[in-house]
Amino acid sequence: NTAGIFTRLQRPNLTGTSPATPGNTDSHYDPECGCIANWFNPAAWSNAPAFTLGNAPRTETDMRTPFKTQTDVAFQKVEPLGGTKQVMVRFEMINIFNNTQFNGPDMTFGSSSFGTVTATRGFPRLLQLMVRFSF
Repeated sequence: NTAGIFTRLQRPNLTGTSPATPGNTDSHYDPECGCIANWFNPAAWSNAPAFTLGNAPRTETDMRTPFKTQTDVAFQKVEPLGGTKQVMVRFEMINIFNNTQFNGPDMTFGSSSFGTVTATRGFPRLLQLMVRFSF
């Protein structure tokens, strides 16, 4: 009973309520589900009547995914051993400050997790040491 032309999903109607919610990732974090709840206001949309096209745009220009920041550091030393031989020692620290990288929120209107960020991307802090001998 949808009028989703060339798609399985029907666009919802805008209610006139702002989709923006104040605060940052920390202020929306819900320890019960381990997720970021209400990254945007789900009440800003409503179901369109059956067999009609919703008036919501395909993209919402005022909404952004959670900010992603990651700092990587690497140190490298190359030591010649004579002739064409050399040894390289490299130490890398990826995501040195161990910042959590959140995915975007669930954008499926009508889903129970609509507007909720339920997953992370990337990985926690990673340290690695590499030794390379070239000849």
